[in-house]
Amino acid sequence: MAETSEHHIKTTKTARYFTMGTFTEQTKHVWLVLHGYGQLGEYFIKNFKAVQHAGNFIVAPDALSRYYLNETTGRIGASWMTKEDRENEIEDYLNYLDLLMGELKIPNNCEIHVLGFSQGAATACRWALHTGYPIKTLVSWAGFFPPDMQWNSPKYLSDDMKTYLLYGLQDEYVNEELKKQMEKVMLSLKKKPNILTFEGRHEIVESILFNLVKTVEKK
Repeated sequence: MAETSEHHIKTTKTARYFTMGTFTEQTKHVWLVLHGYGQLGEYFIKNFKAVQHAGNFIVAPDALSRYYLNETTGRIGASWMTKEDRENEIEDYLNYLDLLMGELKIPNNCEIHVLGFSQGAATACRWALHTGYPIKTLVSWAGFFPPDMQWNSPKYLSDDMKTYLLYGLQDEYVNEELKKQMEKVMLSLKKKPNILTFEGRHEIVESILFNLVKTVEKK
């Protein structure tokens, strides 16, 4: 009986991203915002209209894998990864986000903040600790830190990177078992993230986002 074996090749792919605001000499803050499972950057970035101003520039990339949300027709969503060929999918999106940041040509006097929502939170965490770009702020919104996060890395432990963990008290995806798992992780950390909860579900709440951005940018 013939045997099968698995192989991999590197290939190129056209990726899409959306921006809000205009990059000028006044720009001091760049926000990389990563959507959740089944979302697209085009719509996710609209959550940030209220916090965009002359001093910041917002970038929302699409995840690399798109699919129909309702079988074979209708709305389209995207996913950062699945459990299938997981390690290669992670490597692909880490490289993708590095290429994107290189394309933006961000000057050294700009602070880089990364915010991930839901599935995008794990993507944001992995990229923030992987990339060579200096990350000022890491925000995990409605998505807990991934189990393979490099907790003891000098980059995470450094005071140069502030971390935030936000979730709604009525979030339908945050059950008691998940909370207990994260509490156990939090107790083991040398550096604790800033944990913020709010009245809300699995969503971006404008007033909470506004206060967070104001705090981070120190306006």
